[in-house]
Amino acid sequence: MLSLACVVATGVTAQGERAVLGCDVGPSEAEAFWTGVLTVDLL
Repeated sequence: MLSLACVVATGVTAQGERAVLGCDVGPSEAEAFWTGVLTVDLL
């Protein structure tokens, strides 16, 4: 069994609908992982 962090980026369209923008899996929710998620184009 592995312990991993899964981050799903969501947004809201101009029409008010929610949309999944992307996702990423990493070894933990450490600052370095979050920085990578927020600075990399997930699409």
